[in-house]
Amino acid sequence: MKKRLYPPVVVVAIINFLLFAAKLYIGLRSNSFCIYTDSINNLMDTVSAVLGFISVAFAVKSSTYEHPFGFGRMEYVTSFIMSAIMVFAGVSFCFSSLERFLAPTPVWYYESFVIILFITCLVKLILGICFAIYGKKEKSPILKTIILDSFLDCGITAISLVSLTLSEKIGFTLDAFLGLAISIMIMISGIRLVITSLSYITGKRDKNSEEMIISKIYEINSNVKVRNIVVHNYGAEAIWADLVLSVEDKTQIPIIQQNIKNEININTTIEWEAYYEQSI
Repeated sequence: MKKRLYPPVVVVAIINFLLFAAKLYIGLRSNSFCIYTDSINNLMDTVSAVLGFISVAFAVKSSTYEHPFGFGRMEYVTSFIMSAIMVFAGVSFCFSSLERFLAPTPVWYYESFVIILFITCLVKLILGICFAIYGKKEKSPILKTIILDSFLDCGITAISLVSLTLSEKIGFTLDAFLGLAISIMIMISGIRLVITSLSYITGKRDKNSEEMIISKIYEINSNVKVRNIVVHNYGAEAIWADLVLSVEDKTQIPIIQQNIKNEININTTIEWEAYYEQSI
Protein backbone atom coordinates (compact mmCIF):
# COMPACT_ATOMS: atom_id res chain seq x y z
CA MET A 1 0.00 0.00 0.00
CA LYS A 2 1.19 3.52 -0.83
CA LYS A 3 0.40 4.59 2.74
CA ARG A 4 3.60 2.80 3.77
CA LEU A 5 5.46 5.63 2.02
CA TYR A 6 4.20 8.24 4.50
CA PRO A 7 6.73 7.46 7.31
CA PRO A 8 9.84 7.42 5.04
CA VAL A 9 8.86 10.69 3.35
CA VAL A 10 8.24 12.40 6.71
CA VAL A 11 11.56 11.08 8.09
CA VAL A 12 13.40 12.39 5.01
CA ALA A 13 11.77 15.84 5.35
CA ILE A 14 12.73 16.14 9.04
CA ILE A 15 16.31 14.88 8.59
CA ASN A 16 16.95 17.11 5.57
CA PHE A 17 15.65 20.19 7.39
CA LEU A 18 17.93 19.48 10.37
CA LEU A 19 20.88 18.95 8.01
CA PHE A 20 20.01 22.19 6.22
CA ALA A 21 20.03 24.13 9.52
CA ALA A 22 23.38 22.61 10.63
CA LYS A 23 25.10 23.16 7.26
CA LEU A 24 23.71 26.68 6.83
CA TYR A 25 25.15 27.65 10.23
CA ILE A 26 28.54 26.15 9.34
CA GLY A 27 28.51 27.68 5.86
CA LEU A 28 27.79 31.19 7.17
CA ARG A 29 30.23 30.94 10.10
CA SER A 30 33.07 29.54 7.99
CA ASN A 31 32.24 31.71 4.96
CA SER A 32 32.37 28.59 2.77
CA PHE A 33 30.28 28.87 -0.38
CA CYS A 34 30.73 25.15 -0.94
CA ILE A 35 29.06 24.31 2.40
CA TYR A 36 26.40 26.97 1.87
CA THR A 37 25.55 25.35 -1.48
CA ASP A 38 25.35 21.99 0.28
CA SER A 39 22.91 23.43 2.86
CA ILE A 40 20.61 24.86 0.18
CA ASN A 41 20.65 21.44 -1.49
CA ASN A 42 19.29 19.99 1.77
CA LEU A 43 16.62 22.70 1.89
CA MET A 44 15.52 21.70 -1.63
CA ASP A 45 15.45 18.09 -0.49
CA THR A 46 13.11 19.13 2.34
CA VAL A 47 10.78 20.87 -0.10
CA SER A 48 10.96 17.83 -2.39
CA ALA A 49 10.02 15.53 0.51
CA VAL A 50 6.96 17.70 1.24
CA LEU A 51 5.98 17.47 -2.44
CA GLY A 52 6.54 13.72 -2.20
CA PHE A 53 4.16 13.54 0.78
CA ILE A 54 1.51 15.39 -1.23
CA SER A 55 1.98 13.05 -4.21
CA VAL A 56 1.61 9.97 -2.00
CA ALA A 57 -1.59 11.49 -0.59
CA PHE A 58 -2.93 11.65 -4.16
CA ALA A 59 -1.58 8.20 -5.08
CA VAL A 60 -3.48 6.46 -2.25
CA LYS A 61 -6.80 7.95 -3.34
CA SER A 62 -9.24 5.43 -4.71
CA SER A 63 -10.00 5.45 -8.42
CA THR A 64 -12.99 7.49 -9.54
CA TYR A 65 -15.30 7.54 -12.56
CA GLU A 66 -13.18 10.33 -14.10
CA HIS A 67 -9.89 8.57 -13.14
CA PRO A 68 -10.60 4.84 -13.40
CA PHE A 69 -6.92 3.91 -13.05
CA GLY A 70 -6.30 5.98 -9.93
CA PHE A 71 -3.82 8.78 -9.32
CA GLY A 72 -0.56 6.80 -9.25
CA ARG A 73 1.09 8.93 -11.95
CA MET A 74 1.15 11.85 -9.49
CA GLU A 75 4.36 10.23 -8.20
CA TYR A 76 5.96 10.63 -11.62
CA VAL A 77 4.77 14.24 -11.83
CA THR A 78 6.19 15.00 -8.38
CA SER A 79 9.45 13.27 -9.24
CA PHE A 80 9.66 15.51 -12.33
CA ILE A 81 9.06 18.67 -10.23
CA MET A 82 11.70 17.57 -7.70
CA SER A 83 14.17 16.95 -10.53
CA ALA A 84 13.42 20.32 -12.17
CA ILE A 85 14.15 22.06 -8.83
CA MET A 86 17.53 20.27 -8.72
CA VAL A 87 18.41 21.45 -12.24
CA PHE A 88 17.41 25.06 -11.47
CA ALA A 89 19.44 25.05 -8.25
CA GLY A 90 22.46 23.52 -10.00
CA VAL A 91 22.47 26.24 -12.68
CA SER A 92 22.04 28.98 -10.06
CA PHE A 93 24.91 27.63 -7.95
CA CYS A 94 27.16 27.42 -11.03
CA PHE A 95 26.83 31.18 -11.57
CA SER A 96 27.44 31.87 -7.87
CA SER A 97 30.58 29.70 -7.90
CA LEU A 98 31.94 31.60 -10.89
CA GLU A 99 31.40 34.86 -8.98
CA ARG A 100 33.52 33.43 -6.14
CA PHE A 101 36.30 32.76 -8.64
CA LEU A 102 36.28 36.41 -9.68
CA ALA A 103 36.06 37.72 -6.11
CA PRO A 104 37.49 35.07 -3.72
CA THR A 105 36.85 35.46 0.01
CA PRO A 106 38.57 33.72 2.96
CA VAL A 107 37.24 30.48 4.45
CA TRP A 108 37.65 29.91 8.21
CA TYR A 109 38.44 26.45 9.54
CA TYR A 110 36.96 25.07 12.78
CA GLU A 111 37.55 21.52 13.94
CA SER A 112 34.05 21.25 15.42
CA PHE A 113 32.58 22.05 11.98
CA VAL A 114 34.53 19.17 10.43
CA ILE A 115 33.09 16.77 13.03
CA ILE A 116 29.52 17.99 12.40
CA LEU A 117 29.92 17.69 8.62
CA PHE A 118 31.31 14.18 8.98
CA ILE A 119 28.25 13.20 11.06
CA THR A 120 25.86 14.68 8.47
CA CYS A 121 27.69 12.74 5.72
CA LEU A 122 27.31 9.52 7.72
CA VAL A 123 23.60 10.21 8.34
CA LYS A 124 22.87 10.51 4.60
CA LEU A 125 24.90 7.39 3.82
CA ILE A 126 22.93 5.34 6.38
CA LEU A 127 19.68 6.89 5.11
CA GLY A 128 20.52 5.90 1.53
CA ILE A 129 21.37 2.32 2.49
CA CYS A 130 18.17 1.93 4.57
CA PHE A 131 15.95 3.24 1.78
CA ALA A 132 17.76 1.13 -0.84
CA ILE A 133 16.83 -1.96 1.22
CA TYR A 134 13.27 -0.68 1.77
CA GLY A 135 12.96 0.22 -1.93
CA LYS A 136 13.33 -3.44 -2.94
CA LYS A 137 9.95 -4.13 -1.30
CA GLU A 138 8.17 -0.87 -2.11
CA LYS A 139 8.53 0.13 -5.77
CA SER A 140 8.12 3.88 -6.13
CA PRO A 141 9.75 6.66 -8.21
CA ILE A 142 9.66 8.84 -5.09
CA LEU A 143 11.78 6.31 -3.20
CA LYS A 144 14.19 6.02 -6.12
CA THR A 145 14.66 9.80 -6.06
CA ILE A 146 15.20 9.77 -2.28
CA ILE A 147 17.81 6.98 -2.55
CA LEU A 148 19.72 8.73 -5.34
CA ASP A 149 19.57 12.03 -3.46
CA SER A 150 20.86 10.45 -0.22
CA PHE A 151 23.98 9.01 -1.88
CA LEU A 152 24.48 12.19 -3.93
CA ASP A 153 24.19 14.33 -0.79
CA CYS A 154 26.70 12.08 0.97
CA GLY A 155 29.17 12.72 -1.85
CA ILE A 156 28.45 16.46 -1.84
CA THR A 157 29.05 16.70 1.92
CA ALA A 158 32.33 14.78 1.51
CA ILE A 159 33.41 17.45 -1.02
CA SER A 160 32.35 20.15 1.47
CA LEU A 161 34.56 18.50 4.09
CA VAL A 162 37.53 18.64 1.73
CA SER A 163 36.78 22.28 0.96
CA LEU A 164 36.61 23.30 4.63
CA THR A 165 39.77 21.36 5.52
CA LEU A 166 41.98 22.47 2.62
CA SER A 167 40.71 25.91 1.55
CA GLU A 168 42.67 27.71 4.25
CA LYS A 169 45.89 25.91 3.22
CA ILE A 170 45.55 25.84 -0.57
CA GLY A 171 43.62 29.02 -1.26
CA PHE A 172 40.14 30.52 -1.32
CA THR A 173 39.58 29.58 -4.98
CA LEU A 174 39.43 25.89 -3.93
CA ASP A 175 36.11 26.59 -2.19
CA ALA A 176 34.75 28.19 -5.36
CA PHE A 177 36.06 25.32 -7.51
CA LEU A 178 34.51 22.63 -5.28
CA GLY A 179 31.31 24.67 -5.06
CA LEU A 180 31.22 24.57 -8.87
CA ALA A 181 31.81 20.79 -8.80
CA ILE A 182 28.85 20.34 -6.42
CA SER A 183 26.66 22.54 -8.64
CA ILE A 184 27.48 20.43 -11.70
CA MET A 185 26.77 17.19 -9.79
CA ILE A 186 23.37 18.51 -8.69
CA MET A 187 22.57 19.71 -12.22
CA ILE A 188 23.55 16.43 -13.95
CA SER A 189 21.61 14.30 -11.45
CA GLY A 190 18.58 16.57 -11.86
CA ILE A 191 18.70 16.33 -15.67
CA ARG A 192 18.88 12.52 -15.52
CA LEU A 193 15.87 12.39 -13.20
CA VAL A 194 13.93 14.85 -15.39
CA ILE A 195 14.46 12.59 -18.42
CA THR A 196 13.43 9.48 -16.46
CA SER A 197 10.30 11.11 -15.00
CA LEU A 198 9.22 12.58 -18.34
CA SER A 199 9.63 9.21 -20.06
CA TYR A 200 7.13 7.64 -17.63
CA ILE A 201 4.71 10.58 -17.83
CA THR A 202 4.72 10.46 -21.65
CA GLY A 203 4.09 6.71 -21.75
CA LYS A 204 7.48 5.01 -22.00
CA ARG A 205 7.29 1.31 -22.84
CA ASP A 206 7.50 -0.70 -19.61
CA LYS A 207 9.89 -3.43 -20.75
CA ASN A 208 10.54 -4.64 -17.20
CA SER A 209 6.83 -5.36 -16.59
CA GLU A 210 6.51 -7.01 -20.01
CA GLU A 211 9.41 -9.35 -19.23
CA MET A 212 7.98 -10.20 -15.79
CA ILE A 213 4.56 -11.00 -17.25
CA ILE A 214 5.92 -13.18 -20.07
CA SER A 215 8.25 -14.98 -17.66
CA LYS A 216 5.37 -15.63 -15.25
CA ILE A 217 3.13 -16.94 -18.06
CA TYR A 218 5.76 -19.45 -19.20
CA GLU A 219 6.33 -20.44 -15.59
CA ILE A 220 2.62 -21.25 -15.21
CA ASN A 221 2.28 -22.98 -18.58
CA SER A 222 5.22 -23.43 -20.93
CA ASN A 223 2.90 -24.31 -23.82
CA VAL A 224 1.22 -20.89 -23.90
CA LYS A 225 2.15 -18.66 -26.84
CA VAL A 226 2.27 -14.89 -26.27
CA ARG A 227 1.11 -13.22 -29.52
CA ASN A 228 1.02 -9.61 -28.29
CA ILE A 229 1.49 -7.63 -25.07
CA VAL A 230 0.88 -3.95 -24.24
CA VAL A 231 1.55 -2.64 -20.71
CA HIS A 232 -0.12 0.53 -19.37
CA ASN A 233 1.71 2.05 -16.39
CA TYR A 234 -0.47 4.34 -14.25
CA GLY A 235 1.84 4.20 -11.21
CA ALA A 236 3.82 1.58 -9.30
CA GLU A 237 0.66 -0.15 -8.05
CA ALA A 238 -1.60 0.54 -11.03
CA ILE A 239 -0.11 -1.42 -13.92
CA TRP A 240 -2.42 -2.99 -16.52
CA ALA A 241 -1.54 -5.26 -19.40
CA ASP A 242 -3.44 -6.27 -22.54
CA LEU A 243 -2.38 -9.65 -23.89
CA VAL A 244 -3.21 -11.92 -26.80
CA LEU A 245 -2.45 -15.54 -25.91
CA SER A 246 -2.68 -18.81 -27.73
CA VAL A 247 -3.45 -21.64 -25.34
CA GLU A 248 -4.87 -25.07 -26.02
CA ASP A 249 -7.11 -25.00 -22.94
CA LYS A 250 -9.08 -21.73 -22.56
CA THR A 251 -9.75 -22.53 -18.90
CA GLN A 252 -6.07 -21.74 -18.25
CA ILE A 253 -6.66 -18.02 -18.92
CA PRO A 254 -8.34 -17.16 -15.56
CA ILE A 255 -5.60 -19.11 -13.76
CA ILE A 256 -2.91 -17.13 -15.58
CA GLN A 257 -4.65 -13.83 -14.76
CA GLN A 258 -4.98 -14.68 -11.08
CA ASN A 259 -1.35 -15.79 -10.77
CA ILE A 260 -0.04 -12.62 -12.41
CA LYS A 261 -2.21 -10.47 -10.12
CA ASN A 262 -1.23 -12.33 -6.94
CA GLU A 263 2.49 -12.68 -7.60
CA ILE A 264 3.53 -9.51 -9.47
CA ASN A 265 0.49 -7.28 -8.78
CA ILE A 266 -0.35 -6.54 -12.42
CA ASN A 267 -3.92 -6.52 -13.76
CA THR A 268 -4.40 -8.21 -17.12
CA THR A 269 -6.96 -8.35 -19.91
CA ILE A 270 -6.38 -11.46 -21.99
CA GLU A 271 -7.73 -12.16 -25.46
CA TRP A 272 -7.70 -15.80 -26.54
CA GLU A 273 -6.47 -16.82 -29.97
CA ALA A 274 -6.46 -20.21 -31.69
CA TYR A 275 -3.36 -22.22 -30.77
CA TYR A 276 -0.43 -22.45 -33.18
CA GLU A 277 3.34 -22.67 -32.66
CA GLN A 278 4.82 -19.18 -33.43
CA SER A 279 4.95 -16.55 -30.65
CA ILE A 280 6.74 -13.29 -29.86
